[in-house]
Amino acid sequence: MTEISIPITAVQNGDKMKISKYLACIVLVLLLTMTQAAWATTTSTINVGGTDYTLFTGFTATDGNGKNWANLVDGNTSTDWIAEKTRNDTPLPGEPDPDPDAPPAPTGDFAGGTGDPAFVEFHADAPIIPKGYVLTCDHQNAGFWKPVEWALKAKLNEGDAWTTIHSSNTTLGAGKTFEIPCSNDGNNKYQYFRFEVYEVGVTTIVDLDELQFYGLLPTYTHLTVKAATCTATGIKVDCYRRNSDGKYFTDETGATELAESDVIAPMIPHTGEHHEATDVNIEYWQCSMCGKYFSDEGYTTEITEEQTKIYRTITIDGSISELVTSDFSQALAGETIPLYVSDLIDASTLKVNNGAVELTAMTDIQYTFTMPAADVTVTAEFAQSNADGDVLTGSIRHTVTIPDGASITLNDAAISGSIVCEGSATITLVGTNSVSGATNTAGIQIGGSGTTLTIRGDDSLTVNGGAQSAGIGLSRAWDPDDNVIGGDIIIEGGNITANGGGQWGAGIGTGVIYGNGSAKTVRIGNITIKGGTVKATGGTSADGIGTGYTYSPCTNAIGTVTIYDGIDKVDASSIKNSGSIVYKHDETDVTDSKADYFTIIENGNRRIIVQKVTPTIADVPDQTYTGSAITPEPLVMAGSLSLTPGTDYVYSYENNENVGTAKVIATFQGDYASLGSVEKEFTIAKATPAVTAPTAVENLTYNGSAQALVNAGNTDFGTLLYSLDGQNYSEDIPTATDAGTYTIYYKVEGSDNWDAVNAATVEATIVNYAASLADNADNTDDINSIITNYDSKADVTLADRTLYKDGNWNTLCLPFSLSAAQIAANADFAGATLMTMDVTEKNGFNAEDGTLYLCFKSATAIEAGVPYLVKWEKATDYEGNEANYDINNPVFENVTLSNSTAQTLASETAGLETIQMVGTYSPVSVTANDKSILFLGDANTLYYSSTDRQIRSCRAYFSVPYINGHTAAKARSFVLNFGGNETTGILEVSENNDVKDDIWYSLDGVRLNGKPTQRGMYINKGKKILIK
Repeated sequence: MTEISIPITAVQNGDKMKISKYLACIVLVLLLTMTQAAWATTTSTINVGGTDYTLFTGFTATDGNGKNWANLVDGNTSTDWIAEKTRNDTPLPGEPDPDPDAPPAPTGDFAGGTGDPAFVEFHADAPIIPKGYVLTCDHQNAGFWKPVEWALKAKLNEGDAWTTIHSSNTTLGAGKTFEIPCSNDGNNKYQYFRFEVYEVGVTTIVDLDELQFYGLLPTYTHLTVKAATCTATGIKVDCYRRNSDGKYFTDETGATELAESDVIAPMIPHTGEHHEATDVNIEYWQCSMCGKYFSDEGYTTEITEEQTKIYRTITIDGSISELVTSDFSQALAGETIPLYVSDLIDASTLKVNNGAVELTAMTDIQYTFTMPAADVTVTAEFAQSNADGDVLTGSIRHTVTIPDGASITLNDAAISGSIVCEGSATITLVGTNSVSGATNTAGIQIGGSGTTLTIRGDDSLTVNGGAQSAGIGLSRAWDPDDNVIGGDIIIEGGNITANGGGQWGAGIGTGVIYGNGSAKTVRIGNITIKGGTVKATGGTSADGIGTGYTYSPCTNAIGTVTIYDGIDKVDASSIKNSGSIVYKHDETDVTDSKADYFTIIENGNRRIIVQKVTPTIADVPDQTYTGSAITPEPLVMAGSLSLTPGTDYVYSYENNENVGTAKVIATFQGDYASLGSVEKEFTIAKATPAVTAPTAVENLTYNGSAQALVNAGNTDFGTLLYSLDGQNYSEDIPTATDAGTYTIYYKVEGSDNWDAVNAATVEATIVNYAASLADNADNTDDINSIITNYDSKADVTLADRTLYKDGNWNTLCLPFSLSAAQIAANADFAGATLMTMDVTEKNGFNAEDGTLYLCFKSATAIEAGVPYLVKWEKATDYEGNEANYDINNPVFENVTLSNSTAQTLASETAGLETIQMVGTYSPVSVTANDKSILFLGDANTLYYSSTDRQIRSCRAYFSVPYINGHTAAKARSFVLNFGGNETTGILEVSENNDVKDDIWYSLDGVRLNGKPTQRGMYINKGKKILIK
C-alpha cells in the first residue's frame, strides 16, 4: 500500500489553526496496488424477453481505476466498485475567485470522456457469445451514482483490437438491476472485455455492484473421419466444428484451431458411362458412383433422367379433337399409342401423318399406332349427321349435329362436344340430360337467321357453354368474316339450367364478339319462355339471358324476350333490356299489368320471375311451455319458388317463451327480399312438470344430530317443495333427529306457465344403532362407542342370553334404564316380577351362626347399572315347551345407554356383616369354592360354586366380603325375604349356575338322599315342608 500526502494550506491565528470555509475536506488517497483479481466464471440460466440464456457470473479482473475495481466482476452483488470523477472548482471567466487561499480542487479517479474514463478490464475463463449484460447499481434512485455515458468493449484474443459491443448516453432510471442487450447479431465470441464510464449522473461518483453477461456458450459438432465422394467432401481427421463460425478445433473446448485444409477432403471427380444419342434419348453421361446424369463429358452440367429422353408430340386436328382422343399428348419413339374414336367419325378417314404411320384397329372405336421418331398429326372426317327422330342416350363424346327441320330426343344423355343445329330443330327432354360445349362453342348452338330452336318436355337439361360462348345460343364470334345472325329460341317446358362459358358467354343468348378493329355485329332472334323452370347464368361480363361480352366497336344484340305466365320460374343472373320484356297471359300481352300475373323479384341485376304468388306459412300446432324460447319453423311456400330457410328467408318470433299466444314471422331476404314477410300465430300451453321423486336416504342411524331424510328430487318446472306434515312446505330437504319412520310430502306449486303437481309421499326411517352386548365378553368398549357415536341411543340385544320363564329368578343388570312404560310395551316382559335388593331392611351376614339375610323389594322400572331379579310364573305346559316361553337373545328397543358402571348394592343393617348384590356388564371370574361369592338358584336357594367359572355379562351375584377375609367363616343357612314372603334354607354347593334338582335338607342343614319318608319338618326349594 502506498500513501500520498496532500499539502494542506492553513492560516495560523494566535494559538489556533483556522481552516478556510472553502476547503471541503482533507483527502487521504489510498491506492491498492493489484496485478489482477481472479474469480472462476460460473453459469446459470436467465430469461430475458421470453428467451432463455446462459448467465455468466464472475470474471478475472486485470486492470482498472477507482476503488476496488475488481469488485465489478467478482460475482458478489454485496461488494461495489467506486470511481470518482475529478471536480472542476475553477471560477467561471470574469468571476472572482471566492477563496483564492483555498487548496486546489480534489483530484478524482478519472477526468471523464473517452480520453480518461473510469474503467475495468477483465476476461472470462473461456470464450463466450455475449447477447447482453446485467448491470447492478448500488443506488436505487434514477441517475444517482449511475453512469450516464458509457461503453462495453470486447475482443476474442488478448492482442486483438477492442470492438464496442454496446454504448449508451442515456441516464439509467430508477432501480438497481438493468438487463442491457449487446450488438452481437453474428453470435461472435469474445473472451476479453473492457467497461468504460465517460460521464456520471447527479453526483461525481459512479458506484456499481456487479456486471454479468447473458448469452450463449459456443457449441460444437463432432466430425468423424469419412472419405470424400463425388457429391460430398470428406473429413480427414476426427475434430469439432464450432457452430457459430464454422471453424475447426481439436476438441470441443475450442482450444486448438485447425486449418480447414487440414480437415476437409475435397470431392472426387465424377466418372461413369457415356451414352450415344438414339431415337429415344440425347447424348449423355451417367456417373457410376452417384448415378447422376450429365450433358457433357466433363460432368459439369447436371440434368435429370427425363431430360435425357426425346419426347415426340401427338397433335389431333382441332376440328375432331372432341371426337378423337388419346391418353397421350407426347410419347417416346416405339411406344404404343391408343386412339379413341367417336361413332360420328368416319373411321376409314382416320390417318396418322396422312397415312405414313400404320394404324391397327383394336375395336370399332379404338385404334393404336407405334410412335415414330418424329411428331405426328391425327386427322379424320365426320360421319353423317343425326337423322330426324333419333333418340340420343348415354355418354356421347362428340359434337351432335341436328339437320335442318329435324327433331331429336335426349333420354338420359350426357353429351361432351356441343349440339349444333344446322337450321330449325326441336329437342325433347326425357330423364336427366347434360350438354357441354366444345372449345369456343355454345353448348347448344342454334341455327342462323329465320330458324327456331324449340325445347320441350317435362324433364331436365343442364347446358354449359364452351369458352366465351353461350350455354344455349351462339358460339364465340372471334374476328368473323361477316356479321353473325342467329335464329329464335323457344322453351316450352322442362327444368333447364343454362350456363354461359366461364369467359363472357351468356346463359341463353350470344357469346363474345371480337372484330379485330372492325365493327362486326352478332345478333340472336327472339327468346320466348312459355313453360317450365329456366335458370340462366352468364359468364363474366355477360347476361343470364341476353348477350356475351362485346369488344368495341362491335355490336352484340338480341331480339325480344317474352315470358308467359305458364312458367314455373325464370331465374336469370341478368336479362338484357329487362325493362322491355314482354309478359303474356295465354296469348294476351299483359306487360302493363304484369303484377297481376307475375311476381318479379329483383336483386341487383338478378331477376326471378314466377307466376303470381302469395307467400304463405303453414299452421303451427300447439306448443308446450319449455322454459326457453320456442322456435318452430313452419313450412314457408311461395308458388313454384324453391325456398331455402336461412338463405331465402329467416324466422323471428314474438311472445314465444311464456304461456299464451305467440307469433312466428318468416322474413324474406336476399333474392326474395321483395316478398316481404308472412306470419302465423300459435299457442303455447301450460307444461305439466315432470317430477323425479325424492328417494329415502338409506341406512339412517340415530346419532343425536338432525339428518336429511331424502335425497333431493327435481322437477323440470317450478320448485320441488317438501313437508313433514303435509301442511307447511319449503324448498329445504326435511331433516329429523329421533329414530322413527317419517312421511315426507313433496309437490310442485303451479304457475302461469305450468300446472301444479299434487302432493305425493315417500317414507324414510331412522333406526337406532343395533347394538349387541356379548354374553361372554367385556362390553365396556361397545357401550362407550354407542354413547360417543350414537348419542347413547340404540336397540340392544343381549346376545346368547336366555331369560328363563320357569318360575325361578333370573338376575339382570343393564347399562340402560327401562321405564315402567317401556317394560309394559315389551311383550317379552309381560307378567314379569321385578325385584331388587332392599338395603333399608335386614340384610347381612351373621358371622356367629353363619346365617345370611337378604331382603328384596318389588320394582316397576329398571335403573341403569342396578342389579335386579326377574321371573315369570311357570306355565302349566312349560315343561317340554320351553322354546315357546323362554326369551332367547332378548331385545330392548330405543334405549339410552349410560356411561355409569354396574352398581353394587350393599347392606346397611347394624350388627351384621355386609352382604352385596353386585351387577356386572362383563364376565367375572369365580374361583372354585370361593364361599364369599353366592348365587341364587332354583326354588330360592343360595349356593356357591365348587368349580372355576365365570359370571357372564349383564347379570348379578351376591358377595360377602367378610368371608373372603376370614377363611374360617362360612355361611351355613340363609333367610330370603321377597317383599314379605320369607324363605329359609341351607347353603348349597353347586357346579352349575342354575340348580334344577329336587333337593331336600334336614332343619340342621344335612342334605338328604331324595324326598324323606318319615314325618317331620324339612327344607325343600328354600321352604320349610311338613311331612306327615
